[in-house]
Amino acid sequence: MDVNSFHRRIFADKLATAMLAREVTQEALSEATGISQSTMSRLINAGTDPSLANLVAFCVFFEVQPAYFLDPSIEPLPLVPNQREVDKLKRLNLDEQRVLREIFETLQARVIALKRHQRHKFLESLRDFSKNVITPPFDY
Repeated sequence: MDVNSFHRRIFADKLATAMLAREVTQEALSEATGISQSTMSRLINAGTDPSLANLVAFCVFFEVQPAYFLDPSIEPLPLVPNQREVDKLKRLNLDEQRVLREIFETLQARVIALKRHQRHKFLESLRDFSKNVITPPFDY
C-alpha cells in the first residue's frame, strides 16, 4: 500500500466511524455539508483524497479538529446516546444498571483492542444487534 492509499484509508475509516457514531447517513451528511453523494462515496471507499474544503466541512459537521481525520492515533468518536434510550436506562433498577455497565465496559475494552479497520464493522454489527435484540425488551 502506498502512502496516499494509506492516508485515504485512514480518512475513510475515520469518516465512516464518525458517521456511524453520530448515526448520520451518507445522504444526510451530503446534504448537510454540500458535498455531492458521489464524492462522499469515493471518500468513504478511500477512492479519493478529501479536498481542504471537504475536510473543513466534515470538521464543522462532526465538531472535531482536522487531526481527527488525519491522525491514526486519535481514537474514534464515541457513540452518542439518544435521549429516549437514556430515559429507558434510567428506569432500570440498580442491579440491572450494574449488569449493563459491566457488559458495556467489557465491550469497550474489546473494541479498543480491535484494529482500527475492524472497529467500524464491529460497531455496525453491534448497532444492528442492539436494534434487533436489545431494544424491544426495553420498550415500555
